[in-house]
Amino acid sequence: MSEHSNKRKVDSLDTVPLTSTEKRRKAAEGIAQFGFKVMPCSRCSKRGVACKIIAGKKKCSLCVSLGRPCDITGTPLNSFTHIINKAKRLEEQEAAAEELLSSRREALRIAQRELDESLSQLETCCKRKKELVSRGVEITRRGLDSLDELKEAKKAESSKEQLVVEDINSLVHSDVLDFSFFDFSGVDGSSSGVAGH
Repeated sequence: MSEHSNKRKVDSLDTVPLTSTEKRRKAAEGIAQFGFKVMPCSRCSKRGVACKIIAGKKKCSLCVSLGRPCDITGTPLNSFTHIINKAKRLEEQEAAAEELLSSRREALRIAQRELDESLSQLETCCKRKKELVSRGVEITRRGLDSLDELKEAKKAESSKEQLVVEDINSLVHSDVLDFSFFDFSGVDGSSSGVAGH
């Protein structure tokens, strides 16, 4: 019977409950082995160790093993890595879009300048064409043969007009004109003009 009771004691040693320290150590080992890396809690960050958790636990393996509170966020590192990578890609796309916008803006400025030049050339051509058509009509009307003949004719007319203007000015300023033959009686409104109606 002593052998049997001895056997019971050995069996009972196998089922002896673990202490809280041993439980924490076992849990920490399980988390370290099967957990996934997350953004480190302050304790892991200070010690420079990887911070791991498993789903359903609010503490990392280090904090569990020490029996301390844990300020872990629980966000997996690969999520942050994904977010960081995506942010970098977006920054690169943004920079490329800004560069493309800048180059297109410059191309637009160049195109606008070229368009303005073309418009100016077109306006100049239209103006010259209109002048040429007008001169052609004038040449035909006067029965002339060339633009040179038209220029000479206009120069002669201009000289005649200048002489006429000078003659008129000299007459006005020399009091040679006699206005006595004009009838100014209707000017003061005393006659039976239109004003009475």
